[in-house]
Amino acid sequence: DIKVDDAIAATDATLTLSRCSQAADALSCAAISRTPNGIISRINAQLQNIGGIRTRGVDVTAVYRSPQTSAGTFGLSLNGNILLKYAESFPATVGFTTTNYQGTTRGSPEQSYPKFKGNAVVDWDIGMARASFTGRYIKSVKEADGKTLDNTFYGDVQVTLAPGWLENRLGLTIGVNNVFNQDPPACFSCTGPNYDPSTYDVPGQFGYIRLSWGL
Repeated sequence: DIKVDDAIAATDATLTLSRCSQAADALSCAAISRTPNGIISRINAQLQNIGGIRTRGVDVTAVYRSPQTSAGTFGLSLNGNILLKYAESFPATVGFTTTNYQGTTRGSPEQSYPKFKGNAVVDWDIGMARASFTGRYIKSVKEADGKTLDNTFYGDVQVTLAPGWLENRLGLTIGVNNVFNQDPPACFSCTGPNYDPSTYDVPGQFGYIRLSWGL
């Protein structure tokens, strides 16, 4: 469990609008600006002091490395996070109102709170060469209007060559992130790029080459 009192956070614009329209909360309504025709032109979602943040979750880790074989060694590592609660308390006209964001995305500011996120790495190491595949899984989340951002899976591959030249100091790494070219799920309540960049990768594959020199 993690508890933060008197935290500073940005107000969720969708939540502000909901509290004003459904609960007639004066503080929330005051944060909404309208044009002379009554159309909403701006919702103040700036950083402010809030009542606090309460979060609870479980982290799971498992690691395995095979014995040395003629083909090298093989490894498997698993890391997972189960989010049980993520609640923020915001000031209202009377007291505070608390919202649990577990399993949701709040759009503005962009931030998703999936109930489960996990990584799995399978690797092979023969000394002069290493290769790995990393799978990254993000469980689906829901927007305020009930729309679901689907489960997302990314795959990354990496190969490193260390041929033993120059006292084993030289290494060459080639890799591709998002090898399956998985697009992030569209988020209609998010501002800017129409997805949550704090949780999902930028669209497209990302390749890289790295030359390293050990001292």
